[in-house]
Amino acid sequence: MLNGGPFSEDRFTQLMEQKVRLAESAKDQTAGHFFWLLTSHDNPGRVQGGEGQRELDRIGPVNYKGLLTPWEEPTDAFYMFRANYAPKEKEPMVYIASHTWPDRWLTPGRKDSLTVYSNCDEVELFNDVKAASLGRKTRAGVGTHFQWDGVDIKYNVLYAVGYVGGKAVAKDYIVLHHLPKAPGFDAFLADAQPITQPQPNYNYLYRVNCGGPEYVDRHGSTWQADQPRPNPQAWGSESWTQDFPGLSPFFASQRRTHDPIAGTTDWPMFQSFRYGREKLRYYFPVPNGEYLVELYFVEPWLGTGGDWTAPAGGCSTWPSTGKPSSKTSTSGRKPATTTR
Repeated sequence: MLNGGPFSEDRFTQLMEQKVRLAESAKDQTAGHFFWLLTSHDNPGRVQGGEGQRELDRIGPVNYKGLLTPWEEPTDAFYMFRANYAPKEKEPMVYIASHTWPDRWLTPGRKDSLTVYSNCDEVELFNDVKAASLGRKTRAGVGTHFQWDGVDIKYNVLYAVGYVGGKAVAKDYIVLHHLPKAPGFDAFLADAQPITQPQPNYNYLYRVNCGGPEYVDRHGSTWQADQPRPNPQAWGSESWTQDFPGLSPFFASQRRTHDPIAGTTDWPMFQSFRYGREKLRYYFPVPNGEYLVELYFVEPWLGTGGDWTAPAGGCSTWPSTGKPSSKTSTSGRKPATTTR
């Protein structure tokens, strides 16, 4: 299994889990063991086989062997390592593999290889929001994971709960595509607020769905698709690719999450986003004056798996932890420019 098949995230995680087992089996005879990379990264100017002929080699082929992506999103291997080495008493966690794979099944039926990484004593997996249990399993030890085979999958929700000392201490969930809606699905929408509702007496000049296509929200407002800035007189975004003519303008600065978004029903708009640190910027031509700018933020992976939450960081993945702050704005009394 480990030596064949595609070079997938799942295979990579299996290999790292095997490494954990081997390292632990020899821990009394060695001083320790190391992991090759913490963060995947590019290799500027490096030529690897036929890759040297690719246009992208101006920035270097990316070495995808890290626990974090180049944009610092945790991979499945990150959660596997946490399941083996994070203390369950202080940092209990549970993670359904994989959040990047919502299209795994097209129809309901008997399914195998449902994998969960957790440092908890026990994990129970559900096919609805805290309902339709697929059974509770006990942790087998370091270098292993929780797995369900031959279970009947009916609905579009996988929901895992981790237990330490018999107490529920961590949870995780995935909303799957294609399958029938789970009976308890609306629990994801229980805390939804009208956060994108237009303010009265304002004339909105721009609404932009950062990182996504044109979108009409629940209030009927149209958000324009994100676009690269075509010329100095137009609105649009710029990123680090400005330094490399010919690259896609959204390359390595555009991402999408498939997780539920707390505090809103407009999931599709908040599930796409841009990132880029000091290089990402937007330009909006407006006449001189005073404007209100509304900025909507989402924490797309902080809190996934039940730990490392961001209680004051804007929209979070469901369920919300802490105060559900949903937008940051600067006040003004004239027409508004709105971005997300």
